[in-house]
Amino acid sequence: PEPGEPVEHPEYGIYHPHYGYSNSLKEFIPSTSFEAANPTIGVLFWGGMHFDQAIPVINALVDKLKGYNFIPVYVDGIHTLHAMREYFFLDGKVIVDCMINLLWFRLNGGPFGGDPKPALELLVKLGVPVFAPPPMLMREIEKWEESEMGLSPIEIICAVIWPELDG
Repeated sequence: PEPGEPVEHPEYGIYHPHYGYSNSLKEFIPSTSFEAANPTIGVLFWGGMHFDQAIPVINALVDKLKGYNFIPVYVDGIHTLHAMREYFFLDGKVIVDCMINLLWFRLNGGPFGGDPKPALELLVKLGVPVFAPPPMLMREIEKWEESEMGLSPIEIICAVIWPELDG
């Protein structure tokens, strides 16, 4: 079959492997098997050029952690705080019980840095545990397993040190 026309997506939004794309939390929740009694995990992951590399991780999280609600949010690194405000709060209330940050760099400004104060203020307002496992977007698992070093220097800086600066 002939490929369809390209579909453009905004810089950030929700992508769930079972329910597709959404730009509205109020529309996303009723279209899923979201159960208010179940814990909800907010996930931040790269959109744009690393979107395809992040999808296997999102699929694994959703498939392995049954019994949880997931709000997987792709971002571009620049609009991360906007995305967190839009998708991890509903009617002014925090709706996630924890957050998994699969991004490199800092929350506010991505690779360009940015003022850490708004990120810290938002994390305090969110008030949930934040897990930041280092995603390996540029290396295959087999290469990592063969490495005596574990994470490379660039992975340590981008995926461990810079997120740690956000607190």
